[in-house]
Amino acid sequence: NSAKEDGARFSVQLAAYDTRAEAEGSVKRLKGRGIEARIDGDAKPFRVRVGRYATRAEATAALAKLKKQGQSGFIAELKP
Repeated sequence: NSAKEDGARFSVQLAAYDTRAEAEGSVKRLKGRGIEARIDGDAKPFRVRVGRYATRAEATAALAKLKKQGQSGFIAELKP
């Protein structure tokens, strides 16, 4: 489903890779740590992102939790 369908406008981006294999490896490691990550994009850069949030404030709160788990990232605005 697209960002437009679920009302999501923001996500937390943790990484971006030139190859899908690298991105899949990152997602697998994150899931192993209990972080529900996904790959956004069908061409490079393959972005590793977490969550879909309606507001920047929700995404910021999620990013703060991720930082406590040792992750670094930033708020990404999803394309409609």
